[in-house]
Amino acid sequence: MHPVKIKIRLFIALLIVLPALLFSQQLLNEMEIIDSSDEEDVKSTIIRNPNTSLLIVKSQISNLLFKSNNRILESQQTSPGIWHIQLVPGTHRITFQAAGFISNQIRLFFNRNEVKGLRIRVVPTGETSEIVNSGLLVITSEPESAQVYIDNEPFAVTNYVGRFPIGTYQIRVEKQYFEAYEREINVSDGVITPVNINLTPLYGSIEVHSYPESARLILNGEEIGDTPFKSNRIQYGQHLLEINLPDYESVERIFLLNDSNKVENFSVRLTRRIAALTLALQPRQAHVFIDEKEITSLPVQNYPLTYGQHSVNIYRPGYSSYGHTFVVNTSDPIRLEINLEQKSKFIATLLSFLVPGTGQIYSGNSTRGVIIGASFIGGIAGTYLLNNLYSDERKKFLQSQQLYENNIDVNNMGSLYKKMMSTYENLDNLQNLTRILAGASAAIWLYGIFDAIFFFPELEYSGIRLSSSNDSIGITAYVYF
Repeated sequence: MHPVKIKIRLFIALLIVLPALLFSQQLLNEMEIIDSSDEEDVKSTIIRNPNTSLLIVKSQISNLLFKSNNRILESQQTSPGIWHIQLVPGTHRITFQAAGFISNQIRLFFNRNEVKGLRIRVVPTGETSEIVNSGLLVITSEPESAQVYIDNEPFAVTNYVGRFPIGTYQIRVEKQYFEAYEREINVSDGVITPVNINLTPLYGSIEVHSYPESARLILNGEEIGDTPFKSNRIQYGQHLLEINLPDYESVERIFLLNDSNKVENFSVRLTRRIAALTLALQPRQAHVFIDEKEITSLPVQNYPLTYGQHSVNIYRPGYSSYGHTFVVNTSDPIRLEINLEQKSKFIATLLSFLVPGTGQIYSGNSTRGVIIGASFIGGIAGTYLLNNLYSDERKKFLQSQQLYENNIDVNNMGSLYKKMMSTYENLDNLQNLTRILAGASAAIWLYGIFDAIFFFPELEYSGIRLSSSNDSIGITAYVYF
């Protein structure tokens, strides 16, 4: 080939390549390594494989393709304009490509389990020819990742920085659950045109009732009040509502507020938390009362108890009574091991010897003890009263007898004799009743002692329980052993 032609071709190639190299350097300068520790997306990312590293990429567009060493990388787009890419440790020459945009490339080194963030601003291919007649367009929004339309055409995702041809444009910014933003912008040659937008949230309303009331409400991790609750300042979007009340099961509700569902109403009946109670009882059978309600089905296993204060009382003839009050504030199983203390037959006998009936009351046969005690006291009291009447009547008899013996009038002998004999009959009757009642009292006293010795409830006890309901009356025989 002729040397002149070669020189001409080299000159043309330089004219083409040098601007491209200069422009590529400008694009690389627009790449910015961001502090990954400030990125919310980095904080919320979990690297499942500890042997890999993580790259967080942000861009103003949402259709990037990633390559490393000419190999397409797998990427996860977590939201418009944000990608998560897992990489093996080492050096990577990463290329960023998108249709209609100039490709970019950057070299990064990753340590094991390292997280890095990268913000990329790609430039449309059409801007290269208009770079002279253009300005710098900066579009930011709060929140980010909003879709930008210019003259009703999709353009970019915020935040965006790039060259843009001069002229007047209609810009619209949209983001789900926010009011759309529209305005007219003028891009001047060589001038920075900032468009800073604070998007206005859209609001719906919720109303919450709970039974019982005064439950605490937590919306998306933040406390908002107690039930009953009503608010019309709840932002559009998906929300997690927690309803909490001490001693009750928590309730969660997930709901979505949008244009088609602007109002949410919740009416929740809360359920008391419960724990399971098991009684390990020795001896195995007894009268068991939980919260003053007798438990007829023994043994007690996995008996449900709501949160709060409860009482357990246990009775069995011949044993000391058991009473315990406790508070349930956890759903962990509750186990009470109870060994009833057996009472002394000697003490029961001694008490019956001293005061009839008290031995039976001590041993647990309260009804029998009250009957024996009341009978004995009644017999002693009756004997005492009859003895007083006997004394009074004996005085009358002695007086009538003296009148009869001292009488000298024959005509009065008959009447005085009848009066004396009548008094004697009353005296004799009172004496007999007194002896009978005293004997009965003594018999009751002896029976109390005998009962305490031979009928003391020890290892065996039987009886009859009378139970009733609205429909029927039943008699249940039970035996303790």
